[in-house]
Amino acid sequence: MSILRWPTRSYPHWRDNARAACWPTSLIQPGQQLTLLDLDGVFVLSLKPSQVDALADRLADELAGRGETLESMLQTLREVRAEHA
Repeated sequence: MSILRWPTRSYPHWRDNARAACWPTSLIQPGQQLTLLDLDGVFVLSLKPSQVDALADRLADELAGRGETLESMLQTLREVRAEHA
């Protein structure tokens, strides 16, 4: 079995190399979309594509349907910040 390695922080519970995470390349197909998240130095590699763009588009459509604009949302943000300052 071939192994894909990339440098990461040192974690003692990894058996192969304390500075490399191991992932069987048989799970990764050529052209497959992966998601790499950096959670403050802890890297998470997911075989599922990120859903952030789709969720952001849904939210933008919903807000536009309510008549909200970027300017109206920024104005509301300024007002809320002023209330809590």
